[in-house]
Amino acid sequence: MRRKQRTAARRALPSQFGDEVVLQFIRVLDTYEFGGDEEEENGPTELADRPYWERRARPEALAAVDAVVALVSASGSEPKVTYNRTHIALGTSGYYFARFFPRKIATDCPVRLKVGPEQRAAFMTRLEEAGLEAENRGQGSIQLFLKPEQIRQHTSLLGELLQAAEQWSFR
Repeated sequence: MRRKQRTAARRALPSQFGDEVVLQFIRVLDTYEFGGDEEEENGPTELADRPYWERRARPEALAAVDAVVALVSASGSEPKVTYNRTHIALGTSGYYFARFFPRKIATDCPVRLKVGPEQRAAFMTRLEEAGLEAENRGQGSIQLFLKPEQIRQHTSLLGELLQAAEQWSFR
């Protein structure tokens, strides 16, 4: 559940009426801050398992997830995959850096990778030049729509992208 904390700053404006001083308080800052981590901001996460996703998504979309996990494994990192009801999360020893959203109606699999704002523009250019469908998502994230054959075709570029996302997860 989201915890909302209100931050308000007030300023006193003194006014003088004859011999008396009157303070008038005005609001100069009014913000809401949401506590907790990103998981809490996206709502409570209910765990699921592989059979849940096999019923819910197309085999091609899950094959894309498996291909990306294999890329992480091939780079020498030990992947940790967590099946949630809303997405499949991928990480290594840091925070989760990729989220997959396989669907029943699409043969591709949307995946969001956190690479940081410094590297996002360069990767976006390279992905578009390679013919991969990619878009900016949030601050420092990229969303790709991957098919298993695209992963096999662009193994080197996607491997670099995954390594950058993995490095970002250690921050």
